[in-house]
Amino acid sequence: MQLEKLFQLPGLTLEQIECPTKQSLIISAFSQTKKANCPSCKTESKWRHSSYVRQPKGLSWGKFSVRFRITVRRFFCRNPNCAKTTFAEQFPQIVLPHAQRTISVINLLRAIAFETSAESTARISRHLNMDVSPDTILRILRSTRQPARSVPRVLGVDDWAIRRGQNYGTILVDLETRKPVDLLLGRSAETLKEWLKSNPGVQIISRDRSKEYKAAVDEALPEALQVVDRWHLYHNLQERLERILANKPSQNKDQANKSTSKRQERFEYVRYLHAKGYSKRSIARALEMSRGTVIKYIEADHLPDWKTREPTRSQLDRFDYYLRKRWREGCRDTTQLWKELKGLGYAGGRKQLYRYLRRYREKWKPSSRKTAWLFMKSPEDLEDEECEFLTALFEQNSALKKLYKLSQGFIEMLSNQEVDLFDSWLVNAEKCGIKSFENFAAGIRTDYDAVKNAIASSWSNGQTEGQVTRLKLIKRQMYGRANFDLLRIRVLGPP
Repeated sequence: MQLEKLFQLPGLTLEQIECPTKQSLIISAFSQTKKANCPSCKTESKWRHSSYVRQPKGLSWGKFSVRFRITVRRFFCRNPNCAKTTFAEQFPQIVLPHAQRTISVINLLRAIAFETSAESTARISRHLNMDVSPDTILRILRSTRQPARSVPRVLGVDDWAIRRGQNYGTILVDLETRKPVDLLLGRSAETLKEWLKSNPGVQIISRDRSKEYKAAVDEALPEALQVVDRWHLYHNLQERLERILANKPSQNKDQANKSTSKRQERFEYVRYLHAKGYSKRSIARALEMSRGTVIKYIEADHLPDWKTREPTRSQLDRFDYYLRKRWREGCRDTTQLWKELKGLGYAGGRKQLYRYLRRYREKWKPSSRKTAWLFMKSPEDLEDEECEFLTALFEQNSALKKLYKLSQGFIEMLSNQEVDLFDSWLVNAEKCGIKSFENFAAGIRTDYDAVKNAIASSWSNGQTEGQVTRLKLIKRQMYGRANFDLLRIRVLGPP
């Protein structure tokens, strides 16, 4: 095998190979051509001026680091109109002008840097016997020229945080090729509108419910089909339900207040009659109260605040671990649990077990967020415990039952792409009687066409969200060196 082919030196003749140390090679080579073209005016010249030596670093060879020693000749430029008097011959397939590393080394470092980071690439380069600094890697990345990309037919738009709560940017993704198209600084309507006007040809735009993006598309591309991302609609519904349920109106609240007021009146009346000299028995008979309650009212300084008492000790306490385990497994049948406990030595009755299990049912009180998820969960997927909770909730407040039906209708409409039901659902939501949910429906009305397209269309912003996640990963890999120009190059990927 010829050494020129082994070390890939097109246009050069290998002169010699030296091994000055146990871990380095120096490869000397020269060009045998008698003429060269001026890089400025392209005029051919064979008038030699002088020569010098370039020593770029090459790819390592096994355990050896490689450095080339290339004899470069200079020529006179014979074009009197050219700005250059002399020029050096070029080797575009081997090394770029003024570069300290061969093209193959730069391409390898660039490929590693796109997948990792400048710091990581610098550490890897030491193991490859091509020691390079992180700053050099950054210069290599910034010198990367991105190829011209065609304007996508289907465009995904989403924002991303440069610094959360302060600075934001916009990412544009081709949803057909699933590749990022561009990265914009800012998320205002003006930023997106300027890009759309300079890149005409987009037919479908998938976006979130941002008013800024909607205004930009309406003005720049009014004929484009706008599609709201379905996940954002689900998320908006979940947030609105959580807000309503966190401050849910309770029909029993007024009843509870009336009950407390009534008890306060009876408390004061009992003490009044006792002060007048009536016996406890006569007071209890006249007010149709138990004698024990009358005694408690008389002995108390103020109306007792009766709260749920701590459960008393029971013979079922020694089976508590087993019962909790079976309860978590989904067993709610008291008779079945009673039969199982009898096999373990329980001698009590079924009614006593039923009362004991009541503490498990009463303790399960989900948060507003969990309740919102129950409102969005398919009825077939609800567990018995969740069904019991929702049933009790709807008995307390019929308005929440109406809200549940509207939520389920909205989810089924999105999942099954039943666009024909959209208008009727929207009218019912706007007249549901729950102010916060009516506002949610009003917001959908302002983006009517895009939401309707979201129900009918198969396009979504899922791929755009994935690219945002990738962008965040790249930012973390860059150890704080994620300036916008560098971040844009890395997100758009290698050429």
